[in-house]
Amino acid sequence: MSEQASLTDQIAPAAPANGNGHSETRARLLIEKLIEGEVAGCYAVRDRQRLPRRNGGEYLRLILADRTGTVEAKAWDGVEECYACAAPGAVVYVEGTYSVHPQWGAAIKLDTVRAAEEGEYRIEDLVAMPEIPVERLESALRELIGTIQSPQL
Repeated sequence: MSEQASLTDQIAPAAPANGNGHSETRARLLIEKLIEGEVAGCYAVRDRQRLPRRNGGEYLRLILADRTGTVEAKAWDGVEECYACAAPGAVVYVEGTYSVHPQWGAAIKLDTVRAAEEGEYRIEDLVAMPEIPVERLESALRELIGTIQSPQL
């Protein structure tokens, strides 16, 4: 069963980041800049699914997101604990190994998943924002509306 949420539905604003919350041996990168190897950081959970393993049991499939995109992540161990803290819309801290498989595509094999703590992330890093400031977009729209000459519109 799949659960989905909008990134802004459940994410509470965070205090300013105190770095990227990773251990010294793992690099925190935006999703679009991930390269094969060890990764760690805070991401928003877009979707979670418990799926059956071929040899019995279950594994957890997450879709993690930041402002640059999404990536699939899989937890093969500790499924129940990972599932409990990774509700859609939540922000989680993950550690794992990112790789790109020729058949299965890009994914993170999760070693650690826990709820992100206040101060470990910035909401601006998780939610895509427009490149043009909202105030400027609103001003341009109002200007365009002002050019409408037909009273029926």
